[in-house]
Amino acid sequence: MSIIPFVVLTVLLAGIAAWCIWTGQPAILIVTRPLKHALLLFVAFVITFTLFGFIFSGVINLKQLMTPVTDVRQYNMMMSKAGNSPLFAHLPRTIPADAWNVHMYFDHGLLQAATMLQLRYATTPAQIAALSARFTPKAVVSFARGEETDIPHAPSFLTADKSTASQDTGFGDFPPDYQILVLYKDPTGDWNHNAFSGVAISKQRSEIVYWMEDW
Repeated sequence: MSIIPFVVLTVLLAGIAAWCIWTGQPAILIVTRPLKHALLLFVAFVITFTLFGFIFSGVINLKQLMTPVTDVRQYNMMMSKAGNSPLFAHLPRTIPADAWNVHMYFDHGLLQAATMLQLRYATTPAQIAALSARFTPKAVVSFARGEETDIPHAPSFLTADKSTASQDTGFGDFPPDYQILVLYKDPTGDWNHNAFSGVAISKQRSEIVYWMEDW
């Protein structure tokens, strides 16, 4: 059932209530003296409708900010607005043409939550070997699941699906065949507020996951 009639009725009743409060007159005068009070009622209705519009728009925008973006079609547009932050420097500006099984996850990081972005895709073994050779020498930290690391928040596998989840790892951890390379780590960060980014590469699956997290 559509909520539009209820919204319109609510706004109308709120407008009448606002008119009564502002003029100090009972609502019955709207019927008994329509000409005298029509203008005031109209003004009250317009103001109330505008306020409801701002509130409704704010709720919609808040809901959008709280909902992670997983539509890969939005990736290119998002990266066009990424700027020159070192957190995004390693990420491809567009999804490669030879990529398949593409997944994306972006969380805006509302209030004190972390801002997180991941792009995962499969490609040819030759491309994976080239990407590994490119990123491995640049890594400030390199580890796999279960190995010790000084990274305060090891990246979660946000783009995991049923093909990469298992009973022992679940959806939140990278399986052990992914080598996690930290390419940037904020030198001013601490255990609670940190920013870092990198890639996770699985030669076994011929996949790469670009990731960044800003806590």
